[in-house]
Amino acid sequence: MKRVLILGSSTNGIYYQMIDHFLAHKTIVFIVKENPNSVLNNKLTINDFVKIVTPSEYLSFLDKILLKSIPVILSYVDLKIFKFYYKIFRKEEELIKLLKYPTLKRPVYNMLLYSKIINRIDVDYVLCLNVYFYGLCSIFTKRKKVVAQPWGSDVNLYALSSPLRFFLVKKSLQSSAYVAPAGKSVIPFIIDSYALNPSKVVFLPPIVDDSIFFPLSSDQIKSLRKKLNIPEDAIVFFSCRRFFEGWGPELIKILFLKLAIAIPNSFYLVLSGSDYNTLIDSFENELPINIKKQFLFIKREISIREFALFSQISDFTVSAMTNRDMRSSSILQSTASGAYPILYNQEEYNILVKDGFSALLFNSIDDKLISEIKDLAFDKNRLLILRKRNNAFFENQRRNSYVAILNSLF
Repeated sequence: MKRVLILGSSTNGIYYQMIDHFLAHKTIVFIVKENPNSVLNNKLTINDFVKIVTPSEYLSFLDKILLKSIPVILSYVDLKIFKFYYKIFRKEEELIKLLKYPTLKRPVYNMLLYSKIINRIDVDYVLCLNVYFYGLCSIFTKRKKVVAQPWGSDVNLYALSSPLRFFLVKKSLQSSAYVAPAGKSVIPFIIDSYALNPSKVVFLPPIVDDSIFFPLSSDQIKSLRKKLNIPEDAIVFFSCRRFFEGWGPELIKILFLKLAIAIPNSFYLVLSGSDYNTLIDSFENELPINIKKQFLFIKREISIREFALFSQISDFTVSAMTNRDMRSSSILQSTASGAYPILYNQEEYNILVKDGFSALLFNSIDDKLISEIKDLAFDKNRLLILRKRNNAFFENQRRNSYVAILNSLF
């Protein structure tokens, strides 16, 4: 029986789905509970296959001092050097972008803490969900048993924003037993950029939990829409990604405004992705009065089940991510819930379509695209056929078990 330690954000719905998926395969799961007051699913705390790891068990007095000081020092040095560099070369715009990315403080803290735990715990392998935040621990682990799963921005943005960040991410990937990106198109980029042996890079598709993400009947959809004050017969569009820079907020804004005019009986769900987001505030404030009633702005973090609900009551799910993307869990989960995907054209999405997925891909927002979406929205028979194609895609993906792939590596 395999034993795995999962490192990732416990506030992330993917984290809980992953644990459930491992449990279904009778794999013993270790999870780190840093905050004693954090909410863990009750069934996990009493399940024989789940082991709670408390960091304090593994830390000495000196460790605690180092965990408080080193991350702060490294983060401070990283920012000071780059503020100086960008000012010298007058790259103010790049400096502004850099300052919006997460600092090194949390990644370095996780690196020191988790490497300590990994070196003392008896597991077959460690799964790190996001290289920048959780995968750096592989640098200091004594045995090669870390599987680093890049999620996108960790290797495409954060690592490239400073040499120190790049060095740490590169070193962590090279120190990992396997690197398992959730996309195929990014594999050559990761191998070349981080000088990896191709044999240690394995494609690992995201998990889509069919007990949470599934289509509803038309009566159920109408009932839920009514509770949310959404017209029962509206064509509903859901912006399924965070409304952050680099994730296509300007494109979402333009697309939704054009569609709102072209399709009067349409409705728009716009996901913020955080409790405080000035971009989404400005979008709401700029809306013309005559179409404001067609928009619902979700200005807070939402649970994975709420995300499923918003997807289930939507006709279309939309992603305008312009940065290099992988197989986004948000897109896949939302599609599995019955919404048809409209996606900004990316290499990974083209490969996804070749693998049997169905989506409307666009390169620019023009009259042709608006007309195409409008025609599709009112062609219920065609939409039904396309959704059935996606159902078949997910059914086929379930046969290629995420856990089975991982367990076979060790």
